[in-house]
Amino acid sequence: MGKFVKGQSGNPNGRPPGYQSPERRIGFIGVMDVKALAREWTPESINTLADIMKDVAAPASSRVAAANSLLDRGWGKPHQSVEATVNGRFDDRSDDELKRIIEGTIISIGPDSGGTEFEDIEEDMPE
Repeated sequence: MGKFVKGQSGNPNGRPPGYQSPERRIGFIGVMDVKALAREWTPESINTLADIMKDVAAPASSRVAAANSLLDRGWGKPHQSVEATVNGRFDDRSDDELKRIIEGTIISIGPDSGGTEFEDIEEDMPE
């Protein structure tokens, strides 16, 4: 037992009688429908997270996780820095790009920035 025989099905009798896939059993729910259903629980979920966070009898790890979840949803996740190595030739770059690279300009990427923006350092640059 437990050995597979070459050329023979591992499940010769097929699925058991009456088997239905999960989609067929519960009906297919599209991704957008699932999101909409989950969003209906937002107020109760926030209240539950707040209750856990305020419960002094709850484990500290649960209270911290609840607090972080609330902060992330209310203020967004903290920005993360990214280090990158840029391959390519410097003589293909403009003087402005080279100044920004030399000065170590911060690149702001986030939901509030509208994409990638270079910090304006022109006024701080010596001539």
